[in-house]
Amino acid sequence: MFFNFIFYLHLFKGKNLQQKIIYDVTEWYPENIYLKRKGLKKVFLFLIGHLINFIATNLSDYLFIGEETKLNRYRKYSPKKKYSIISYYPVIEFYKPSTQKLDGSKLFFGYAGVISVSRGLEIFYQLLKKLKEITHLQIGFILAGKFEIENEKIYLEKFKKLGIDYQFFSWTDYSQFSKYLNRFIYV
Repeated sequence: MFFNFIFYLHLFKGKNLQQKIIYDVTEWYPENIYLKRKGLKKVFLFLIGHLINFIATNLSDYLFIGEETKLNRYRKYSPKKKYSIISYYPVIEFYKPSTQKLDGSKLFFGYAGVISVSRGLEIFYQLLKKLKEITHLQIGFILAGKFEIENEKIYLEKFKKLGIDYQFFSWTDYSQFSKYLNRFIYV
């Protein structure tokens, strides 16, 4: 269906050079399709996903890419394609100024999305461990999302053993994330 949509847009565009097709690849990634499959179905979906992604990339006029880590693939698919990297930043309207004052003794991080060791949980752990060694600040974080591999939730115990304060919440609406942060930081 996705391929059909891009293909029809390309046909509709025809020779009218004023219309542009912009492919937003901030979230869609062929690996997401086959990640939890097994056997030949996994291989088949992997190949089909990459083929569709390759064709869609080359039929579009411009790419929005959400992370530097995804750039390499699209440079291989279409090396001369124009693109922009658009990082994930919070929408400022969702974060209202607080009247409460911070005392400067805490350093807290927040993350919302899919959580896994392969997506950086171990790197984050190593970072906080190092920060704990070199600073006097109370360090903590809030996670809102779901674990890609449910068994990896036990990994959070490593943070507890290190004495790092954290809270974990399941998926939430993006506009609600700042409420979790306020409860956590100003306790």
